[in-house]
Amino acid sequence: MKVNRYPSGHLALGTQHSAQRIMQLAKVIGRATSTIKHPTMHGWRLLLTQPFGVSGQPDGAPQLVLDKHGAGRGDTVILSSDGKSARDMVGTEKTCVRWTVMGIVD
Repeated sequence: MKVNRYPSGHLALGTQHSAQRIMQLAKVIGRATSTIKHPTMHGWRLLLTQPFGVSGQPDGAPQLVLDKHGAGRGDTVILSSDGKSARDMVGTEKTCVRWTVMGIVD
């Protein structure tokens, strides 16, 4: 599978002619704790991440994301805003989750 890197730091899988899923590199800057949250988010780790571009500079506002990989503060992660993969991850079609950690960069 072909991986394209855009100047903004976004990554895309596939080719021009296939449906591409945009991913974003980000740095974990902390964890979030919530006493009240949507039922589909119960039991999931919430991370606060700062997306960045290829220059390493912040790219947009921090994102609250679900993590199943065990990323920690300072880790570089690959984020996905693909709603379908988020719904598959939490196991329901009715969720407010959009951003998820797809992997931790070594």
